[in-house]
Amino acid sequence: MVASDSVIRRIDWNEVFPWLVLFRTIPIAGSLGVLILALAGAVATPAGWLVSELVFVRQSMRDDNPVMAATAELNRSPFRAVFDASERSANDVVLFGARLSGPRAIFARLTAPFRELFSSNQGPGWFAYNLLGCAWTLAVWALAGCGITRICLLRLTRDESAGVDDAIRFATPRFSQCLLAVGLPLGAVFVLVLPALLIGLLMTFNLGLIAGSLLWFVVLLCGLLMTLLLLGMFFAWPLVIASISAESQSPLDAVTRCFSYLFQRPFHFAFYVLVSMVLGGFCWILVAQLASGTIGMAEWAGSWGSNVGDGNRMREILERDLAPPVAPGTATLPGQMGSTLPPAAPPVTVDPQTSVPDTASNQTARPVLLVAGGRIMKFWNGMVSTLAVAFLYGLFWCMSAAIYLLLRKDVDEIELDEVFVDEDSRTMELPPLKTDANGIPQIQPLDESDSPG
Repeated sequence: MVASDSVIRRIDWNEVFPWLVLFRTIPIAGSLGVLILALAGAVATPAGWLVSELVFVRQSMRDDNPVMAATAELNRSPFRAVFDASERSANDVVLFGARLSGPRAIFARLTAPFRELFSSNQGPGWFAYNLLGCAWTLAVWALAGCGITRICLLRLTRDESAGVDDAIRFATPRFSQCLLAVGLPLGAVFVLVLPALLIGLLMTFNLGLIAGSLLWFVVLLCGLLMTLLLLGMFFAWPLVIASISAESQSPLDAVTRCFSYLFQRPFHFAFYVLVSMVLGGFCWILVAQLASGTIGMAEWAGSWGSNVGDGNRMREILERDLAPPVAPGTATLPGQMGSTLPPAAPPVTVDPQTSVPDTASNQTARPVLLVAGGRIMKFWNGMVSTLAVAFLYGLFWCMSAAIYLLLRKDVDEIELDEVFVDEDSRTMELPPLKTDANGIPQIQPLDESDSPG
């Protein structure tokens, strides 16, 4: 009996471990199209918060609540809140002594204002400030997030490259769908508040308190429904936008689909998030250190010339004494690498006619040109930090798109290479043919009425 030959086949690790698709999101997040969209979103978000602050926040409100005043200051910066969240949060994954935050820092940055909306220790002014800022943040990332996830989905599923113009053309008509999809659960929460509000009004007098206490089970039921909606939306909102990018479906379908994925496969979702945090955390360590090293080495190299006459000149230019304190044992923000600079210099006497008051530190006035030059340098340093944060924003949305594909495969058994594609336009069609008297096909011109608009 002749033994049959055995064939050893190559193992397709992507089929065995589908979550390896998360590794493919890293080069996509570094592509030019994703970086441009993420940078636009990172810069536009604090602009809306600044407008909201100018409209609703008064100086007296800052003095009464220093915590919220500090929060408003972070909201004005495109990068400080992200670096702060990635350095100080106690919820990060710590592996081999390294704090792996990465995409979790972006998640915390985008969700923190929405969590603040449900805080009971804020007045009408702070609530209006947070409400307008949240609405602006939602609008910015509904458009930018849809475009980024579309670029990522086309690369992951069809291995097609899409530019910024393609992403914007796809995301613009679906902007309202993304807004409505994320706003539907939030709107339902505020509708469920109304019965609790009415019962609470009954409890303002003693007789109504008895009636309200008898109806308290209604308030508890509304609280349960609100908790489920907020819990699902808290984790599923990036998947909702990715779902619209992948399926081009209605907002209600996107919300119900993502909620079903989340509640049917919670452990799968938790595993994918953990892999994303570890993978994205290592990427963020490299990118953040690259940005920090770039700024620090630039300041070190420049200090060799600026400190010739005064050893504290570079520190004086960048106002290092005005920098916010950093907790011991934590990394400094890019642009605040104090280890390369000497200690702070004593106050310098200046001419009052060519100086401006230093209101931030209430110290000796500083020359106008010195203040202007320092601010311009800090602007360029901030741009480097913002570019680093833009990469992290892009990585967050790309990983969200990949997690959506994985959950869709787990629940609906849809392959990872399937995605919605627009129908071909008339400009790509073949021109009509018509045979002549000799039976030879001839190309016929398109009628003006049939030409694509």
